[in-house]
Amino acid sequence: MNLWTIAPLLVGLSLLMIVFTYCACVTIVKMDQILPRWARQHGFRIIHSEVQTLFSGPFSVNRYAPVYRITVEDQERRQKKGWVRLGVWYIVSFRENIEVCWDE
Repeated sequence: MNLWTIAPLLVGLSLLMIVFTYCACVTIVKMDQILPRWARQHGFRIIHSEVQTLFSGPFSVNRYAPVYRITVEDQERRQKKGWVRLGVWYIVSFRENIEVCWDE
């Protein structure tokens, strides 16, 4: 193989890595907005939220689905605790699909 056959391949792979990194970073930034938006839409104020990395509560274990342990307050100032799963990671993007399981 000579330099003229390897160079376009390296340039193409480099551009692909740049696009992949950009898409992943944009998705991560957008993920920070999902939980607060969900809370506002349902009339909650988030008191506490914590990402669960090892234990996924009532949800099946899936390392590509972010799970949060949350405490929220409704409009009547009642607090609720529960688990929220935001969605599923794909190769480059994230599909938002919020699932909630409240503590009894």
